[in-house]
Amino acid sequence: MAPIPEYEIYTLTVTAIITDLAGNPVNPLSIRINDNEGDNMADDWETDNGLNVSINDSGDDLDSDGYTNYQEYLSRTDPGSANSMPVAITDSTPQNNAGIAPNTTRVPNNSSFAVMIRSAQGINLTNAASINFNINDGVNPLYARNLGSAFVRTIKLTTDLDTQVTSLWTVYDRSLDVGNYNYNADVNITVDATDINAISMITASYDFNIESLAEHNNAQANLPDTSATSDPADLDRDTGTQVDSGDLEGATILYDTSEPIEPYFGPLDEVPAINLSGTNSVAVPMNLQPPTVFDTPVRLFIPCPGYNDVSSLTVYYYNGEDWVRACNANGDVLPGGEGWMVPGSRVDHNNG
Repeated sequence: MAPIPEYEIYTLTVTAIITDLAGNPVNPLSIRINDNEGDNMADDWETDNGLNVSINDSGDDLDSDGYTNYQEYLSRTDPGSANSMPVAITDSTPQNNAGIAPNTTRVPNNSSFAVMIRSAQGINLTNAASINFNINDGVNPLYARNLGSAFVRTIKLTTDLDTQVTSLWTVYDRSLDVGNYNYNADVNITVDATDINAISMITASYDFNIESLAEHNNAQANLPDTSATSDPADLDRDTGTQVDSGDLEGATILYDTSEPIEPYFGPLDEVPAINLSGTNSVAVPMNLQPPTVFDTPVRLFIPCPGYNDVSSLTVYYYNGEDWVRACNANGDVLPGGEGWMVPGSRVDHNNG
């Protein structure tokens, strides 16, 4: 026999009549292999994951994460770890409770809402019902949007086929749909996703508060001094904006003008100073606005005054709650930068 893959259930069937000397046929004609108790979970998988191969425990939830052992088996995830799930949201923008005390993050009224979804076996993006948003914007009656909406976008983080995507951002562009959010609106958005095995994600709920008119006007009055720029050599990004003066002079955003939501620099004082022990910041943080995810990743030029050689510097990212390491000095994307920084995209501009 060729090697038998792990965690598979087989049926061995006799296709020709086999009898004993008395003419009695072999019984049974078919036997199930690697699933002795008949719970549809491979016995070797159960053994490797701490389940009992002598009882049918497919409907149990070993780690109480909302997914049954059978669903974990279909996804080949760890039934004993709540951090290993068939379908899960790993990040969002805005963050949950943004703008709601004690969280003081300002949520612009033109913000998109985006979630990063991981699926062990993949999500079929050609099925509009695979990902669903239910939006309560504090003004309109509760309404729903899914992948069939012109205002819902997906950005794949892998090279998977659209029929089986394991990592992606899903974005709802409210400003392009029914207009900007109302000032000071309390917003709730729930998200549901279903993978290719028809396993549904535990519904996730996000709340955030939109900026007040006073906060909006204050932000607009404190934007950095910028002008238009471009890089003819960057064929994917045909325009950009750069900071012309102040602590962030030289900072640049290059982007594609076909972006549904165009990026811009927000007020410098909105991003808190880095507060990690043993870490010192270079100049001031760049405030990339509005909260969204871009179809074509934007290119950022980060000024590092006082450093002729930046090859020893680490890039940090503020996710709306905490400062995290996005990439190390070698440009390797770290867990804090996954889904935000394109692997291999760091370029150090030394001596100038």
